[in-house]
Amino acid sequence: MITVTKYLDSIVLFLFCLLVFAFIVFHVPTDIQTHIAKVATIANGQSSYPPNFLFYWLGNLFSGFSGDIERIKLVTILLLSFATVSKYAVSKHFIMYCSKRCEHIITRNKIYLIAILLFFCFAIADPFFLFVFKRMYLGKIVPIVWHNSTTIMLFPFAILLYWKQLLVFNSLDKINSIDIITINFLVIVNILIKPSFIFVYLPVTFFFLIRKLSFDRIKSLILCMTPL
Repeated sequence: MITVTKYLDSIVLFLFCLLVFAFIVFHVPTDIQTHIAKVATIANGQSSYPPNFLFYWLGNLFSGFSGDIERIKLVTILLLSFATVSKYAVSKHFIMYCSKRCEHIITRNKIYLIAILLFFCFAIADPFFLFVFKRMYLGKIVPIVWHNSTTIMLFPFAILLYWKQLLVFNSLDKINSIDIITINFLVIVNILIKPSFIFVYLPVTFFFLIRKLSFDRIKSLILCMTPL
């Protein structure tokens, strides 16, 4: 009972996500349906896996490589719900970490509230785009998307990678090899889900490391550069 209460917020959010993604998958035309069709064609031997195969492979794995569209839809709803709740959980713990680092302790309830509000964070609707172009965020950069399954699945891993890389930036004087290995692993997972993410990670991380680590600490620099 204590365990259920402890994770009640995540359980409720997971159930809510099931409803949201079920509605999107069955009633709203998005990239998700395209990805579902790709999973089916791969299972039926009509197509091969793309380089970023992880989402498609998991879709096939949990649907028993059946090629059944309806079964793949249900698996996709579960996968996206799990990824979204994982993003919420990682965000919640990251906010807790930042709170302690800043020595400004935020109460647990406020942290939960902030993490939940981030779940709904979206672009402010522009009436012209909304009513003229019939698009919510055409030409805008938004903090969260609902139309692309690989992007949704990437979220928790991208935030985890950011968090771990930030820890390394803040502790370059005592580099932890376990953290470096974890970052390498997360980089690989990110690439296997959404390779385009790496085009942001690579240059930003490189310049931060060059700024903080000079070439006279070549061993530390090489170790920290291994994810790149």
